[in-house]
Amino acid sequence: MKKKEWEQNINYTIHPRVIIGARACDIHGLIKLDKVLMKGKFPSPYYVSRRKNTFLIGLDHEPQKDCFCRSLDTDVVTHGFDIYMTDIGDKYFLQINSSKAFNLLKNIKKAEITKKDESAFIKEQERIRKMFETKMEITGLSSLMDIEFKSDVWKKYGDKCLSCGSCSMVWGFISL
Repeated sequence: MKKKEWEQNINYTIHPRVIIGARACDIHGLIKLDKVLMKGKFPSPYYVSRRKNTFLIGLDHEPQKDCFCRSLDTDVVTHGFDIYMTDIGDKYFLQINSSKAFNLLKNIKKAEITKKDESAFIKEQERIRKMFETKMEITGLSSLMDIEFKSDVWKKYGDKCLSCGSCSMVWGFISL
């Protein structure tokens, strides 16, 4: 009697997608993932294909009271997105950062940027930046992470994780 062999067919399909409303700190997180999963020594073909098929629209925002983006220099973003929007009152000021965004918007009716729009944009940027107050001391953070590399915290949270375990770094640091 011959044993039946089990076969599994895995089809990985990438569909274009749009992410709307990503914050500056979220985009910085994606930039870091890009460095590891796209430009690292062993790029992930799954990540690369998903990222290349993602149209990313960022959005300026007022920080939460416990936001520590400024401490990590992630409260402002200049790349890693296709479009970045800032609300300037009755319209949005758009920063175009990719050929995909340019091609998408070239056939859409849009208003020319006026001096008033530029002024409103600069004022709104300054207003938002002044609201990022929470400062966290991060001097020596990488050394602390090296020291705690074999901490039981990683095992505790890592054992619960069903994915890559990268989220345990955040929870582990909070628990220290």
